[in-house]
Amino acid sequence: MARKVWACKTCGSVGQTGSAASGSCLIELVLWMCAIVPGVIYSLWRISSRKSKCKVCGSKELVPLDSPEGRRIRDTVPPPP
Repeated sequence: MARKVWACKTCGSVGQTGSAASGSCLIELVLWMCAIVPGVIYSLWRISSRKSKCKVCGSKELVPLDSPEGRRIRDTVPPPP
């Protein structure tokens, strides 16, 4: 199965995305050390709130390349050298 290609609305890059979890690893670690139940709840929230991000600039403003805005970005941004 092919992965969907995205265009970044912030920097104009086109390609695959990375992912970013909400929250903080430090807070998650502290919650796990203090009590199991809050640690589990926080970990589940972080996993469920994971969002795609641009690999170039880190923005979460992505659109599918096959959408009208994605095609506009692809057509206006010069290809990399």
